[in-house]
Amino acid sequence: MLHNLNNFFAKIETYIVQLSGALITIILISQTVLRYVFSSPLFWAEEVATLLLVLLTFTGLSLLIYERRLISLNFILNFLSKSVQKKIRLIIDLLIIKVLGILIFFSVGWVLDPMTQLESSGTAGWSRWYIYCVLPISFVLMMFHHVMEMFDSDNKIILAEASL
Repeated sequence: MLHNLNNFFAKIETYIVQLSGALITIILISQTVLRYVFSSPLFWAEEVATLLLVLLTFTGLSLLIYERRLISLNFILNFLSKSVQKKIRLIIDLLIIKVLGILIFFSVGWVLDPMTQLESSGTAGWSRWYIYCVLPISFVLMMFHHVMEMFDSDNKIILAEASL
């Protein structure tokens, strides 16, 4: 059940990343052509492209966690025994979950702050509150993907042995 939910979220994130990348490309190419060929720039293009880049970045990071494609430096662990490696990996995983929990806590507080909810974008006129919601949602998905990775069938042995 949770594994299917994890896969479902990853599919949605994949579509968001692809759509955001395509929209950024289209908007910035249009902006360049309109500015330099027709001398009539889109006044909102840079702001919208920046917001789409934020969406792409945080959603892409969550997707990288799901796909287990984040860079890790574990050459030091290779010099340690397997049991010590497992314990250190468990500590690192728990630390990552704690950091993501802190980020979720503060980003939700920031998004729910009345001053934040009053902000509107300068050129597009959108309420930035909706845009800022990307942060806590992405952090929650990152945590969910990471927890699912920890309890994956390959890692159950690691969790069981590290807890001994």
